[in-house]
Amino acid sequence: MNARRRIRAYLPEVAQMVQRIDLSGAWQADDQGVYYVRHLPDNTVWWAGLSAPWFFHAGLAFTNVFRGTFDPGRMTLTGAWADVPRGNNTLQQGNLSLDVVKISGTQAVRAHEALPGPAVPNIPPNGDRNGDDGKPGKPQFQLRKTSGTGGFGGSVWNRGGGQWGPLPLDYRFANTRRNDHNVFSDHVTPYRDFTVAFADLEGADLGWAEPPMPRDYCTWVFSWLRIGGEDQDGDFDMVVRIHRNDLDAQPHFWDQGWVQPAAYIRNRFDARQPDGTPNNRLRPETIMYGRDNDEDHCAGQPGILMPGWMEDAGDSVLINGQPLNGGLQQDFAENVLLPDPFHPATGTQIPELILRPPMTLRISGCLALDHHECPDTTDPAKLLAHLPEIHPVYALDILQDFSRRRSSASLTGAWHADDVGTYYLRDLGGTELWWLGLSRDQGRSFANVFHGRIMDGSIAGDWADVPMGPSGTRSQGTLTLTPGLGGVTTTVITTEDRSGGFSGSRWQKLYDRPVA
Repeated sequence: MNARRRIRAYLPEVAQMVQRIDLSGAWQADDQGVYYVRHLPDNTVWWAGLSAPWFFHAGLAFTNVFRGTFDPGRMTLTGAWADVPRGNNTLQQGNLSLDVVKISGTQAVRAHEALPGPAVPNIPPNGDRNGDDGKPGKPQFQLRKTSGTGGFGGSVWNRGGGQWGPLPLDYRFANTRRNDHNVFSDHVTPYRDFTVAFADLEGADLGWAEPPMPRDYCTWVFSWLRIGGEDQDGDFDMVVRIHRNDLDAQPHFWDQGWVQPAAYIRNRFDARQPDGTPNNRLRPETIMYGRDNDEDHCAGQPGILMPGWMEDAGDSVLINGQPLNGGLQQDFAENVLLPDPFHPATGTQIPELILRPPMTLRISGCLALDHHECPDTTDPAKLLAHLPEIHPVYALDILQDFSRRRSSASLTGAWHADDVGTYYLRDLGGTELWWLGLSRDQGRSFANVFHGRIMDGSIAGDWADVPMGPSGTRSQGTLTLTPGLGGVTTTVITTEDRSGGFSGSRWQKLYDRPVA
């Protein structure tokens, strides 16, 4: 067969391969991250890449976003990328060129098993490790970096990794240990997971006697004690007054996401105080440990199901996007102290922030009630005495005082939108803007990437959803945004025009880029 005939014979196979290629889905890379890729019909490709997806909070070592173009003839993917300020990673940006390479089935199986990280319980959604598409006969591909700028870490991507995510709520509550020989669900009933609420702090307390109590897990799990009439459960407790108007304005807050009747929580918020005003008080409780290890296995490999303030890295509770890593203290005046997220550490000196009023917080976690509280009571005294809880707390944001900000402040930072999402904005020189927006359930309902230009007092660009959740939204479009007073130093952004069904219309800044 001459060369021309061989080429003709190969052309149908090439055409079939090109027709089948869709890069959408989860890809695991050799930088220990998972990349959620969206491949649009016009061959525009977007992604969000998050480090260490096996943690409760992924993306703390790095979170990057990408926008590029796939060339099916050359089998290449080229575009631009940028880090966004989730966690405390070094912010970089640059360009990338990748080859899209067809690999054999054996190579694909080996690649799929290559992602490091701890073993996870073999129950949904973590139990299905068979890949994203599951369709026999579909060609397997690998992405290989051929060139790049800005210090991008990954070099090889293989399909897979999309199974990571928090385990089901009932499983977490039924298996997370307390230090009274019981599990979480023996004492706390979950009502609504991944609830986000703004609130004003009224008081805080740390339920752990120091000194002389050590903080290790084995000491904690054996240590149900009462000292000075107080339970030593290790919880970091607060009492706050919620911003009720904001809560009620959240889309579908009172009619979606509930696993127990919402009325039992609403009745407690609505209960009248002696002065006739609604109670609107809440008790957030941050647990010390969130493991399934019982007393006999306390020294074994941690099985972490929910974040605790003594856990590490992405399994720790976050304060302004940073893991606490055990950094809570209580002084002799019983003030709760935590690492100051607004000021840098100098050498071994870590500045501390006293958690006390006046302070405005954004609290994320599971809305719940203690079992000893009769949920359907109508007794006004009991409604006031037995407060709803966010228990456990997953993340706590202390809103920044923007009258005292650094001169280098820009749009870069963490923002809250009226779709209850958290948006991590990256401002490149006041002319270019990237973001990653995640829904309140860690991006399972929606995760979107934006890339646009800042010009003449306006921000204009394109956006696309990326597939972080199996049933999350899949849309794309354009956005025109208007910053508030101050231009790139503003703390408010509003939508001027949008397409594709984008849900958010107003953003308020929570804090500038956390300092290193």
